[in-house]
Amino acid sequence: MRLRVVYFGMEGVFSRPPLAALIARDSVQVVGVVVPRPGGMTMPDSGTARIDPPARYVTDIPLQKAASERNIIGLAWDAGIPVFEVAVLSHPHTLAMLSSLAPEVICVACFPKLLPRPIIQLPTRAALNLHPALLPAYRGPAPLFWIFHDGLENAGITLHQLGTRADRGDIVAQTAVALPAGIGYSAAERMCAEEGARLLVGALDDIRAGTFTHAPQPAADTPLAPQPTDADFILTPDWSARRAFNFIRGVAEWDREIVLQIGGERYAVRRAIAYADSEPRQVPLEQMGGEWKVRCSPGTLRCTLSRL
Repeated sequence: MRLRVVYFGMEGVFSRPPLAALIARDSVQVVGVVVPRPGGMTMPDSGTARIDPPARYVTDIPLQKAASERNIIGLAWDAGIPVFEVAVLSHPHTLAMLSSLAPEVICVACFPKLLPRPIIQLPTRAALNLHPALLPAYRGPAPLFWIFHDGLENAGITLHQLGTRADRGDIVAQTAVALPAGIGYSAAERMCAEEGARLLVGALDDIRAGTFTHAPQPAADTPLAPQPTDADFILTPDWSARRAFNFIRGVAEWDREIVLQIGGERYAVRRAIAYADSEPRQVPLEQMGGEWKVRCSPGTLRCTLSRL
């Protein structure tokens, strides 16, 4: 018998690889995909609405580049899986819709709201979530941002059980994900999601085989991952050059102003060009043509700046 799965996700990069892996698995039947209602809008009944593909939806358009890949709605339509927009998770209509799908497992990969207890308790076998960090470190909605901010060379992915407290359920599996120097946010998300897809498929195989295990998260004083504020986009020369370079490259897609602060001077960082781990410089900041060299601790960052 195929394992009946309901999948919760969003239209971004992180939600796609795990769903694609489930659809490709003969032992899994994805019976529904749930996405949040865009813009926080409510529906007339405050529950759910099924999204059907347009009448002229075409499934055989060749992909020209990675950006044109199907999001999870397109993936579901291609596979004949119903897609539902949810406005209010706690509404009786939402629970009735999910109950009608008779899920054995619920899988979540980047969903903006906590699932209420009645939904978590709905599947007969497990309710699982993928989190792009090595829990218990970086609990919260923006783990990759803080991994870039804190200068880590590895991200990670954790598959854990869902609970009513965010990112605190028992750990099913986890693995580190090495971040190449200069990697962008979407590429890092994709790497974590692809590893997460592997962990998820393995856990579902264990559920079918009766060998599924999990363990409580260790008690530890670990960093959190809240939504960043403007102050969290400020870097200073006491950062290492590698940390500054990877942070600028990593969070450039956030479309927020990254600021270099040197004493009382502030500069908007436009682009990180390169860095050197050990290049001694006598002055903290030096302009060379259209570039600037910033003395870091240690190393030197090459970038483009404009005064604020």
